[in-house]
Amino acid sequence: MNCRKMEKFTFPSAAVAAELVPNFVEARLHTDGRVNIDRIQGLQRDLAGTVANPYYVVVDPATGERLGEGPYMSAQKFAQFLQDARS
Repeated sequence: MNCRKMEKFTFPSAAVAAELVPNFVEARLHTDGRVNIDRIQGLQRDLAGTVANPYYVVVDPATGERLGEGPYMSAQKFAQFLQDARS
């Protein structure tokens, strides 16, 4: 449910879009299906360190270092989360 709230209210926010669009490449791992769920959850655990949903991770593409991570958050907090990850 919180995944859908993020999609509906947080990502379209002007503050979030201003951070996301020019600075990040979005990748999604959908975990709400039933096909290959063990494999998908294993990948999620490897990438995010958790199978909690939703969970967001910002990764430096050059080093693979995690620059930020966290669960559902409001648009204002998510915009700050993205700013902090870029710093």
